[in-house]
Amino acid sequence: MILTADAGFGHRKAAEAVAAALQEAYGDACSADVVNPLDDRRVLPLLRNSQADSDRFSRDMREIFDRGWNASRAAVPAASLGGALTVALFNVMRDILRTYRPDAIINTYPLYHPPLAGVFALTRRRTPLYTVVTDFGVVHSLWFSRAAAACFVATEKVRQLAIAHGLAPEKVHITGIPVALALADRSRDPAEMRAALGWSLDLPVMLVVGSKRVQGLPDFLRVINHSALPLQLAVVAGAMMSSTLSCSASNGICLHTCTTGWRICRP
Repeated sequence: MILTADAGFGHRKAAEAVAAALQEAYGDACSADVVNPLDDRRVLPLLRNSQADSDRFSRDMREIFDRGWNASRAAVPAASLGGALTVALFNVMRDILRTYRPDAIINTYPLYHPPLAGVFALTRRRTPLYTVVTDFGVVHSLWFSRAAAACFVATEKVRQLAIAHGLAPEKVHITGIPVALALADRSRDPAEMRAALGWSLDLPVMLVVGSKRVQGLPDFLRVINHSALPLQLAVVAGAMMSSTLSCSASNGICLHTCTTGWRICRP
């Protein structure tokens, strides 16, 4: 079972990537269910709705969001937050484990660690738990649960944070961020792929990755677009940025072509 949430798209995409990788590696010998405990109607509306509000808070109320997030990373506030999450999600998490009866749990969302630990302690049944951290740099201490058999991180910086929070070094592995299997497919010829995307074979490509959380992204693209640099600009911003980039197109950014969730730009 793979636990995830829909706060932004990163947690869900990471969970789906892990599920796809397990399916490809083990086929019918493995069943990987992606579950979002926050979808349960028993979850407090404030907690459930935080998924939809996460981008708005982090973008429109950045200073308040950053201060609250940074303050909650300290030991005492984090412990208090963990206790509140255990109370709020204990019954939901216990019932999910009873329903799915997983042989192993992969967690891609930090808020689930406290209630999982609570369920393990009260039921005296510890299902093997594996953490997949979906952040690259400064991460919340709730990601690092000593109940986990292993913790998979993207960078050495996050690995050192995990160790500093009490995880055994041999349990923390640098694996990168889970991505769709198609992104790792090297069977196609690069020239063929460029031709399919309408890209020139003679110019380098600048890849820009962002979302609504990245302030000033359209302005940055506009500057690059008018810089006359000998390059092609590929923008990966997801469906949430579609309207923003489309609006920018009418103000000087050329959208050469697009596929679902992608915007490909050429100056």
